[in-house]
Amino acid sequence: MQIIKVLGEGGFGKVMLGKHKVTGEQVAIKLIDSGKLWNAEDIDLVFREAEVMKNLKHNNIIKILNCYTLPNM
Repeated sequence: MQIIKVLGEGGFGKVMLGKHKVTGEQVAIKLIDSGKLWNAEDIDLVFREAEVMKNLKHNNIIKILNCYTLPNM
């Protein structure tokens, strides 16, 4: 994945525009800053957002392709 630019920042991290190196497809990459997750409720909010986004189907809403949890989370 190639990072092109930062699209925006929010309470828990930032969203970047990326480009898949093989397919050339543009993607949004959301990186969560674990330093901004203060308690279990914050972590739950992040996972609930991903679950809701996974189930939404609309042309103006991005589709979740993958979700990774790093070992230090």
